[in-house]
Amino acid sequence: MINSRLLAIASMMQPGNIVADIGSDHAKLPVYLIQQNKFNKAYACDVATGPLQSAKETIKKENLEERITCILSNGFENVPRDIDSAVIAGMGFYTAKQILLDAEQTGILDRLDQIIVQVNADVDLFREFLSEHCWTILDEVLVVDRKHYYTIISFNTNFHESYNEDEIVVGPILMQKKGDVFFNYVSLNMKKCELVLRKRARDDDKQEFFKKRYNLWSKIYKSR
Repeated sequence: MINSRLLAIASMMQPGNIVADIGSDHAKLPVYLIQQNKFNKAYACDVATGPLQSAKETIKKENLEERITCILSNGFENVPRDIDSAVIAGMGFYTAKQILLDAEQTGILDRLDQIIVQVNADVDLFREFLSEHCWTILDEVLVVDRKHYYTIISFNTNFHESYNEDEIVVGPILMQKKGDVFFNYVSLNMKKCELVLRKRARDDDKQEFFKKRYNLWSKIYKSR
């Protein structure tokens, strides 16, 4: 059984031929994707031998050795070029960013129909990274798993004009979708900004930054 975060990622995946799960850990996601017939084949990739061994055990248990291949790889380094989709999930922004920058140099990203990324924090920085590259955000999903909010972003490298500041902070697709989970998330961010403003009352730089963020979240909340 996979958790809500991985289920949300799986639901966003467009059916394809071969998917690479970068940082696959126990390979629960590629196993689920294959079992749901979303892909014909998958690569479970990890930079460490320990998680890769766990992945092999999961795959063997589900009798999927012929359809899921485990690959020891730093990002996309050893991933075959026959993939059409990729997932990078459950890691920090700077790690995911470096994986994408390295992959960009090889040209593999331009071959992919869809890349799904879920960073554990600094989602705004990730959107800013996509905006700077003029890449296209295809979809965004906000999910709550074990009382933590996760933003999952689907994109490809097709050209898109740079996103504006509100879209980078809040999410261009999430702003359109809205919904109860979204507004709960907005309310939480408002409270976080209020807390910082109280605790950093004498820090002018922090005050300016978080006042601006608070006003943005407040404007979005009032639009419900």
